[in-house]
Amino acid sequence: MKRFVVLLLALFTVFFSVSCMIAEKRERTVFALDTYCSFSVWGADESAFDAAEELLGACEELWKPYGSDVAAINRGSVPTSEETFVLLGVAQRVTLESNGAFDVTVAPLVEAYGYYSDEYRVPNDAELSALLPLVDGSNLLGADRKPSLEKGQRIDLGGIAKGRIADLCVAVLKENGATGGVLSFGGNVAAFGTKPDGSLFTVAVTDPRDTAAYLGTLCLTDTSVVTAGGYQRGFTEDGVYYHHILDPKTGRPADGDLLSATVVSPDGARADALSTACFVLGKEGALDLWRRAGDFELILVSKDGTITCTEGLEGNFESAEKTVSFIKKNDK
Repeated sequence: MKRFVVLLLALFTVFFSVSCMIAEKRERTVFALDTYCSFSVWGADESAFDAAEELLGACEELWKPYGSDVAAINRGSVPTSEETFVLLGVAQRVTLESNGAFDVTVAPLVEAYGYYSDEYRVPNDAELSALLPLVDGSNLLGADRKPSLEKGQRIDLGGIAKGRIADLCVAVLKENGATGGVLSFGGNVAAFGTKPDGSLFTVAVTDPRDTAAYLGTLCLTDTSVVTAGGYQRGFTEDGVYYHHILDPKTGRPADGDLLSATVVSPDGARADALSTACFVLGKEGALDLWRRAGDFELILVSKDGTITCTEGLEGNFESAEKTVSFIKKNDK
């Protein structure tokens, strides 16, 4: 009987320890990708965080403006990572879908505005006219899947890399025992799995009119939520604010009717690129793209204060705003 009791206690201790580990939320924040990247995860130990952080750093070295694979592509060489080909494939698809509203070959324009050196300036019309012919990523990958750039072209993966990195970090965390969690990389949020009680995660969407406040919340899992807005980064020159989201067709900061565009999609890289494309396209262009693609949802905040959501979010997006409307695919 004593042996039985001892064995029972031992089994209970193991069960209790494992249950506590699964129920415990662990958090870590690191500075990477030019922002603070935070992890809130259940069911994982510190080694899982270490693995995700190591992956994050490796991807950043590949895909930052002068990262190894970006530099290789820009000088006409073949990148070293298979993941880079995957990322370029997503980029090219969104470029074609959006008729060039998103394009990774905007690097010469980004440099002209001083974003690589933080020595900001507004390029003149002559400079932009000379650079605009270099912006065309519609044939970025040839039939042999080898990146192909014309003379003078260069790529910038800043509008798509964070989404892919978040997805890869989620995969690593799950491989290392994580049962659920939320990753927040600046304007990119990825949720996976569930909380210990089986409930989903609540993700807040920033209000572009007051970045200290929330526009509303989404309840979801295994999904990325990415917001693009002019408020996220920019500079002021001669009293005029210039945000960082450039229209590939004009070379100027996108000047449509939106304050922000939020994309909800299970594919983080696609959500990242689409959020930029939708912001550049404006409300009607973004809704047209949504109707044609059919594999993502939208929250659009217009300059006139109206909030437009696509039908897949109805019953999920909770907001105190009275100006929220839900659009169906057959609405005009």
